[in-house]
Amino acid sequence: MNNISTKIDAIIALRKQNLDKVSALSNNMKNYYQTVKKFKRLQDGMKNPETAAKYLQLFKNNPEVLDKILNISVTEFDSEYQNYMKKLQQLQKKI
Repeated sequence: MNNISTKIDAIIALRKQNLDKVSALSNNMKNYYQTVKKFKRLQDGMKNPETAAKYLQLFKNNPEVLDKILNISVTEFDSEYQNYMKKLQQLQKKI
């Protein structure tokens, strides 16, 4: 009986470790997503005619920098993030 209890304890400990890893991954992804959202807000501010001049001054009147930043697409990241988070949730349920 002791052998079975030891095995059960080992399985429970392993599940807890795995859940902690999945939880950490999920938290990291949420932080990345928040950073991408901040970047998107920056882009929106750069596109806004009322605030665009501020950003042009910030980049020392270098419109090339503005163009490069504005041409970065975060759409694909958003889609991948949603898929990844779904997979993490499914994994969490399996564990």
